[in-house]
Amino acid sequence: MKKFFFLIIVLVTLCFQTVYAGSGNSGKLSPNSSWKTILNTDNVLVRYPTVSAGGIFTSVDNMCTDGAMLKANNTYEDCVKWESSGENTIKCIKKETKRIVTPRLHTKTSCAAHQITGDGNMICKATKTDQVLYPDTVSVDVYVKKERGENSNIQFLFKKDYDISKCP
Repeated sequence: MKKFFFLIIVLVTLCFQTVYAGSGNSGKLSPNSSWKTILNTDNVLVRYPTVSAGGIFTSVDNMCTDGAMLKANNTYEDCVKWESSGENTIKCIKKETKRIVTPRLHTKTSCAAHQITGDGNMICKATKTDQVLYPDTVSVDVYVKKERGENSNIQFLFKKDYDISKCP
């Protein structure tokens, strides 16, 4: 019986080590860790806030500040002219290279009053509109992804400030 109990303890210990072995150095990370260290750690997920510019969203790690504007670090191609090429088929015949640019001072609409409905859902009863400035520094959530066989679970680690760089 003692051998069986000992064998169970050994197996549980080995399983525990296997489950968490893939987490790499994520247990050693903290808000004081550099962004380079965080981004180079296996199984770490970073959720940057996003910025909307004309219906196109991009995360703040892809943005830089240029005075009163926020600009994307990279460009994208946008189709500006389409042509029909048969029944129910269209194709792009002219593209332009564009960069997401938006004013740092922008309008933000949020819920000012909520109401609980009879079925327990919360709805927005009234909205408010404010002028808001995208900041130079934003708070970013850092998570670790822990693998457990076919299942995985994402666990919040900490928040860390991220400085949006100045455009070159």
